[in-house]
Amino acid sequence: HVDESQWNYKGDLDFQINRQNRAKFGFQWTDFKNRELEIHGIERRRLGENGRNEFNYKPRMLGVYVQNRTDLGDFIFDYGIRYDRLDPVDNWGRRNGDNLGDRFFVKILNAWSPRFNVAFPVTDRSQLRFSYGTFSQVPGMTTIFTELNPGDLQFSRTQAFETGISFLPANDVVLDVVAYYRDVDGNV
Repeated sequence: HVDESQWNYKGDLDFQINRQNRAKFGFQWTDFKNRELEIHGIERRRLGENGRNEFNYKPRMLGVYVQNRTDLGDFIFDYGIRYDRLDPVDNWGRRNGDNLGDRFFVKILNAWSPRFNVAFPVTDRSQLRFSYGTFSQVPGMTTIFTELNPGDLQFSRTQAFETGISFLPANDVVLDVVAYYRDVDGNV
């Protein structure tokens, strides 16, 4: 039996500082409640209350960000940073190779993720743009709290680059050419 639930809370504030700057900041909070229960069979989970094989963990995840859009007429800059934190609270898990009954406290994960975009006109009918961003993703709860965890899991990190040019060959037609690059590190 596996039971998982999440409570997600999110808030954003978006406001115009002046004619050139528009700021935005916000947060995301997630409470996880996970429970796995096995009555007989496999001994891969620790014994819980009443002698049952039971796994009960309630990690929390926090994300906060701040960003700004600066519009200087022809040039537009978007830049910001995001902070992510996974706190397993006082949960216990298993690593690959642990004996039944060994205690392993999953470590707190932290990540900073910067982002940057710039766009500017090349001619009166074309625009060039560049963007870069780092994105973090938490590994699956099953990986973190079971023997699939090698003991040193981190956030999966993606670095993404994009460049593109938009051209208007006619008033009702847009030609958009884009090149992407993505590098993913830490996927499990």
